[in-house]
Amino acid sequence: MENSNKPYVVTPPTVEDLYNDPRNPEYSLARVYIDGNNNEVQHLVSDALYTVESGNGRFVIGGEVMDVKKGDKIFIPRGIPYSNSGKMVLLAFNTPRFNSENVIIFPANDEEI
Repeated sequence: MENSNKPYVVTPPTVEDLYNDPRNPEYSLARVYIDGNNNEVQHLVSDALYTVESGNGRFVIGGEVMDVKKGDKIFIPRGIPYSNSGKMVLLAFNTPRFNSENVIIFPANDEEI
């Protein structure tokens, strides 16, 4: 019997830090380039607000699916696991500032998001 499941390929996002200064721990700003599927992550300390600058895609936030397009805003409270997929450019605002030491990256599973 032929397996019709599509392979799940994780493509880590490219992140361009616009402002992330340890001397100012209150916030950070970055541009995030999404092209494919990303692992589920959980920010332990920071709230995140994303704005879709271009393209479209999908977020899965705490199990809830949200299709997004240019102009949409996505708020993710600290502690809530989420993933995203698609081809889009996001502006990411984090408060307190983003620090990779405070993020859990979950292993990829074999499901498409």
